[in-house]
Amino acid sequence: MFYTTMNNKLEPCKEVDKVHAKAYFLFVALADKVELRVKDSLKSLSITHVQLNVLAILFKASPHTLCISDLKPKLIVQSPDLSRLIDRMFNKGLVKRETSKTNRRKSSISITKKGIITYLKGHQLAKASVNNFFSQDLSKIEAKQLTRLLEKINL
Repeated sequence: MFYTTMNNKLEPCKEVDKVHAKAYFLFVALADKVELRVKDSLKSLSITHVQLNVLAILFKASPHTLCISDLKPKLIVQSPDLSRLIDRMFNKGLVKRETSKTNRRKSSISITKKGIITYLKGHQLAKASVNNFFSQDLSKIEAKQLTRLLEKINL
């Protein structure tokens, strides 16, 4: 049974609230399972999901560069400290960083050849892990319905 707090009292939820609560908990659990699948699929490349996300954004922007403030709103997988993440990616040779001559605090970030190769491999691995995850349990029609529902509630 699901409960809610109203006026500092614990009361049973209405039936509608129960349905939404169950949907929420199933959604969170599923998101966690998908994230774990992607994380496991990327271990062989020694990158994280958020690093793959950054590489994807830089790959699509290539040959142009982006600054960190351009990257952050485009991320699907959030990173609390994008500057440190970029530092780690730079140390791995996945990205190139050029400091602005007019503003030393501003850097332009671009993807390297190693970053492109890593992105392409990582994208295939992550895609396979997620596609296999969904195709095991959902028909194409059900996957389209799920997509429509997720687009409807997109936060």
